[in-house]
Amino acid sequence: GDPIGASRAYDVGMINAVTPAGEHVAHAERWAHQLAGAAPMVVRAAKDLIDEHVGQGRVEQHVRTARSLGRIASSDDMQEGISAFREKRDPVFRGH
Repeated sequence: GDPIGASRAYDVGMINAVTPAGEHVAHAERWAHQLAGAAPMVVRAAKDLIDEHVGQGRVEQHVRTARSLGRIASSDDMQEGISAFREKRDPVFRGH
C-alpha cells in the first residue's frame, strides 16, 4: 500500500502515540517502565497472542484469546490484582 504519516497511523489505531521530534526515546522509556510494572502473565499472553494471530482465521483467534483470558482470570496474579486494588496498594505480581 501507500505510505501514511504518523497522524494517520495514530488515527486508525496502528500506533499508540505520536511524539514531538526528538522525544520518541523518552516516550518509549516511559512506556517500557509501565510495561515492566504490569502483570508478567498478561504481558506474556499479549505477546504470544500477537505472535500466534498472524495467519490465523478469526475463529481460531477468538478461541486462543478466550483460552488465554481463562488462564489469566483463574491465576494467582489476577487475585493479587483484585486484592491490591481493594486495599489501595501496588500489586506484587509473580507470574502465575
